[in-house]
Amino acid sequence: MGYNDVVIDAVPIDELENYVDSYDVFLLGPQVRYKEKDVRKIIEAKGKKCAVIPPQVYGRVDGKKTLEIAFDLAKKGEN
Repeated sequence: MGYNDVVIDAVPIDELENYVDSYDVFLLGPQVRYKEKDVRKIIEAKGKKCAVIPPQVYGRVDGKKTLEIAFDLAKKGEN
């Protein structure tokens, strides 16, 4: 997997079930952390991975760190 294979999208959390088959990993913004338990049920039932973006990373709009988080999740899914 490399940068050319990455598709980044933002979708409303209420529409997650429409997108869960389309992506390998899901990152939640810290503002919806309270929905993490429900989101994990949907995502993990499909064998996918998810994480909440740390507030410090999100607040700094640190795309590099956010991408690292996504790649780390993807690697865990390959095992």
